[in-house]
Amino acid sequence: MNNIGSTPSATKALPTDAPTPSAAAELARQADVILNAILLLIAASFRILGARTLPLWNRVSRTRQHLARLLAHLAAGRLPRPQAPRPQATRPPARERDPLDAVPPPRLPRAHLFLVKLLGYRAAGFGSQLQHLLEQPGMAAALAASPAAARTLRPLCHILGVTLPPNLRLPTRPPRPRAARPARPKPPPLPPLLPLYPQR
Repeated sequence: MNNIGSTPSATKALPTDAPTPSAAAELARQADVILNAILLLIAASFRILGARTLPLWNRVSRTRQHLARLLAHLAAGRLPRPQAPRPQATRPPARERDPLDAVPPPRLPRAHLFLVKLLGYRAAGFGSQLQHLLEQPGMAAALAASPAAARTLRPLCHILGVTLPPNLRLPTRPPRPRAARPARPKPPPLPPLLPLYPQR
């Protein structure tokens, strides 16, 4: 007997084009193999990448974790829970900085095909495998169900030259309207030239 006033917990239904549990498990296996191979390539190329090795490693590791969590939920027949917004961190009080702290940390490269141009055919091969994975039936719908997974995947696809499905591409930003400049007043006309010598 149901209690009066109680409402059943609503569960969000899977999209109609979402992969089946068996297909999601296979996609998870393929994604793990590809991203693990990219991690091994980054680790083996630390002499070429230098200070950019750690940001790249962190990005690929985060993408691997997000995809594994997403596809594990889909393999179990459910969607991942939406993540709550993180509270804004408070800044510590100002203190005297060490000169070494002034050096900015290395940032993740964002140039198109950066990893392919730097590491050659091996990175291009993994990019081709990742492109094939994204074109699998149900993969685009799976990523659309998890904005966090798609958000971490976009930069990796960009530096590998992988084309994202249309529903995962960021919308193009409209051009910013330029502020109208006030019209400059025209200068007054110059006075007529006086003759050099007086006329007789």
